[in-house]
Amino acid sequence: MPGTASPAPSSHGSWTPSAPRATTALGYADATGVRVFIGTVHGTLTTEPRGSGGFGYDTIFVPSGSTLTFAEMPSEEKNATSNRRLAADALREKIK
Repeated sequence: MPGTASPAPSSHGSWTPSAPRATTALGYADATGVRVFIGTVHGTLTTEPRGSGGFGYDTIFVPSGSTLTFAEMPSEEKNATSNRRLAADALREKIK
């Protein structure tokens, strides 16, 4: 599942919301410059909270390809597929 990036909505133009997504950005700076690594997971939102794990939006966010919210998933499954993991993996590849 590749990380993707999208621009923030502009206050000077129209903006149409898209499907729910969870995004994490990690920054890295060294002598050659600054790099930002983005991890995005697309999904859907539930109408009611489900599950007891995680935090924040985890009880209402169902990643694409799953029927479980992040809060319902075993931590190993969530950690292997989360937006945070995608961003961290991209950063890890760069600093190897």
